[in-house]
Order: sequence, then structure tokens, then C-alpha cells
Amino acid sequence: MERMGAVVETNYGAFRFRFFPREAPNTVKNFIKLVRVGFYDGLHIHRVAPGLYLQGGDPKGDSTGGPGWTIPLERNSHSNRRGAVGMWHAPLYVNDAGSQFYVMIAHHPKMDKTYTVFGEVWQGMDTVDRIAHLPLDSTRGQPGAPLSPVLMTRVRLEPLPNSARP
Repeated sequence: MERMGAVVETNYGAFRFRFFPREAPNTVKNFIKLVRVGFYDGLHIHRVAPGLYLQGGDPKGDSTGGPGWTIPLERNSHSNRRGAVGMWHAPLYVNDAGSQFYVMIAHHPKMDKTYTVFGEVWQGMDTVDRIAHLPLDSTRGQPGAPLSPVLMTRVRLEPLPNSARP
């Protein structure tokens, strides 16, 4: 897992991130398991919190869905800085994460130790920024939904090149 990362391919481009398996072993294993069964393929980045993060991985598309199980919070020393990848959970229920993940657009230390940071983007922040600046549709039920859908066409695992390893 130390030498593995993920590629998230979207209709707006791709981004790559490395995992933090020592600091968030269960979260990394859970994400890898979901990727291997194709769980994320065809799902959307369904939410943009302007100036904070992108959120995806919800089969319902309304921030309430998941894979059918939950995993507990793994507090660690990684900060929710720009490019951090974390596992989303309902704000009051820290142990109900499942499949939804976020990518930080900017540093937001108030989220530190309340969400599991399990990776970090090493390539493709331009794609993340492109998605972050899309117009949002406030008329749909989900606040922060991009007006134009952001489809995760494929999420896959890949070996990390030496330049991407911490």
C-alpha cells in the first residue's frame, strides 16, 4: 500500500493521490476495496463546498449514501491542507464513514482530527481547481451541487512513481 496510489478520472480531467497507509490503515484498505470492485466508477463529485473541498463517492448523490457498511474515524497528524484527501462522514457521527471522500481546495485546520485524512493529491490539482470553480446549482436538493455534472468515469489503483512517494 505504501507504493500504491489512486487515479480519479473525471469528465473534467484526472487527479492522482498517494495513500497514507501507516496513519490510516483501515481507511486506505476500505478505499482500495471499493476501487477494486468498481464502486466509484460512474459516480459523481456531487458537492463542492466553495473554498473548502470537493466531495464524491456517494451512490445516492445527496451526501447520505454509502457502501452498506461504515468504518471508524482514524485520527492522525495529517492536516486538511490543500490537496489532502479525506474520508467524509456526517458531522455529528464520526464513526459512520463509508465511501464518500473529499479533496481539500484550501487549508482548513478546523477539520483536522475530526475527519480521517488518508491521502494527498500529488498530480492533477489543476483538475481539482477546475471542478471547484464550476457554477453551482442551488435549486437542487443538495447544496453545492455542480450545475454541470462531474462524473468519475473511472477510479483505479496504480503503482506510485518514485517522484510521488513521500
